[in-house]
Amino acid sequence: GKPNLTDMGSLMIKPVQRVMKYPLLLCELLNSTPASHPDHKVLQDALFAMKNINVNINELKRRKDLVLKYKRHDDDETLKEKFSRLNIHSISKKSKRVTSHLKILTGGEPQVKDQTFNKEEKLFRRLEKTVKLCVKNISLSSQHLQDSIHLAAQNIIWFQEILQDKDDEVNDCLKKRDNTANLCEDLMGQLNKLVLTPLSALQALFSGPQKLIQKRYDKLLDYHSYLQRSTGEELDLAKKDYEALNAQLVEELQVFNRAAKKIVLNCLHCFITLLRNIMSVALQSNSAVVVPVPVSTT
Repeated sequence: GKPNLTDMGSLMIKPVQRVMKYPLLLCELLNSTPASHPDHKVLQDALFAMKNINVNINELKRRKDLVLKYKRHDDDETLKEKFSRLNIHSISKKSKRVTSHLKILTGGEPQVKDQTFNKEEKLFRRLEKTVKLCVKNISLSSQHLQDSIHLAAQNIIWFQEILQDKDDEVNDCLKKRDNTANLCEDLMGQLNKLVLTPLSALQALFSGPQKLIQKRYDKLLDYHSYLQRSTGEELDLAKKDYEALNAQLVEELQVFNRAAKKIVLNCLHCFITLLRNIMSVALQSNSAVVVPVPVSTT
């Protein structure tokens, strides 16, 4: 048969492996311990602590399951499947959300606010805009620099053809300039690898939190809708869904924003350093070329 929970021998042979079982074990121990026993208070405190731990574990699991549910639906569902889910209930829910949204905009009903979420969302939006502009502007700068380098290389070839075997000093300078163009090309490769590639990868990551932010707002509208006209189970469920998604989103946004900010700053620092190196190489190249002034024969 099954071993007795209070049998210490069986516990030593078959220890408790799941943390969710500890409250049951502590409850059995507490029930078997007289109130006058010195361990009774310690067992009470341990049981209370373990119950709280279980509540937190269940809530965290619920939050993560909720997030995965919406991520999976958005990523896996086809347009046909999304249309097939439309029914009277879903249309009614969307209609109520629109009504609740209009009431909030017109001040017709108070809005549930979370200052921490609002702060993180604003930072998220600013970072998203910053990354988008950085990718766009640095890509344009990179293209302009590459065009300039190719133009300089063509000029080098042109000068070499004109001044071939005319002046050894000028030819040496042109060779240095040719090497400079190759060095600039290497620096441009580093710019793509160390700046544009990480920023482009980061830009693609913003879509996931965006979807969850929209889902969070939908749940907030549902909560508002039930708050004004309903009580009991529907209101409790709407509140739990909103609070669970809101708490998980706040936690993930804080982590995401810190990481994104660090990546952006590192990429900008790297971009400035590479740009300085490219400009330094270009200036040294220009100062090295001395084209002789033609002497008049008249």
